[in-house]
Amino acid sequence: MFITLKNILKLLTPADKILIVFLAIFTGFSYVWVSRATSEGKSAVILVSNKVVARYPLDKNIDDIKINAKQGEVHLRIKNNRIKVTAAACPNKTCMGFGWQSRVEEIIACIPNQLLVKITGDSNQESLDALSR
Repeated sequence: MFITLKNILKLLTPADKILIVFLAIFTGFSYVWVSRATSEGKSAVILVSNKVVARYPLDKNIDDIKINAKQGEVHLRIKNNRIKVTAAACPNKTCMGFGWQSRVEEIIACIPNQLLVKITGDSNQESLDALSR
């Protein structure tokens, strides 16, 4: 006997089906609630070796920001209130995979370069998470 969706649905009781629907709805509402709880960032703080080396406002478009990091230069771009890594002198380029970041407390990290880009907002909301707001 092959395992198909039809065979699995035959095995589920009505209570199982209700539970699955409830969990799907709960997950959807939780995602929307948490994503709305985080606010848009105002600036990007760039740290190398745990020391602040630069701070840029996200409301100004900057095509190429060069940061000297542990293994070489890291290039960043700010556009439309977002920031991303466009080039990095590290072996795996994982930091480039973070893509665009724009919300408070989001980060971009490059471990080999000891680089951290942290999105910050209003100083009175920086330490709050989605549950505290």
